[in-house]
Amino acid sequence: MSAASLEAISAARQLVARFNDAINRSDFAAYHDLWTPEGILDLRGLPDIAGPIKGAQAIVNAIKPMRESWEFFFQMTGEVYVEQDGDIIVARSPMWEFGRTAEGKGYSAHSINVDEITQTPEGWRLARRIWYGVLINNDNLPGTSIPLPTDLRS
Repeated sequence: MSAASLEAISAARQLVARFNDAINRSDFAAYHDLWTPEGILDLRGLPDIAGPIKGAQAIVNAIKPMRESWEFFFQMTGEVYVEQDGDIIVARSPMWEFGRTAEGKGYSAHSINVDEITQTPEGWRLARRIWYGVLINNDNLPGTSIPLPTDLRS
């Protein structure tokens, strides 16, 4: 395997990790910076989403109120499989996400993400993410929510 291939694999895995980190911490500036300006988020299987969301700012505008409606929300990605074709990377990864609204309504989903990642002058960015929901559960989620600190470095 070439050094360029190893660098692409590392870049793709890091981008997926940064995606989860930005969502988990509600850092929408970091979330915005993951996308190309014309990026596309396609949340297949979610009944409240009419179709693909186009454009980095439109993606943030759609996701931010959804994320802010949760008392807590976490995304965790499994192993990322990476294929590279020049300046395009396709990464596939399983995801488990769960959360709860302030009213106690639970949510959990198992899905597969298919990411098209492209090299830009700013680095590797998401050109497209397709979220394929496999199982969604909206049962109440018991337990006590403990808020995360704003700065998770210390």
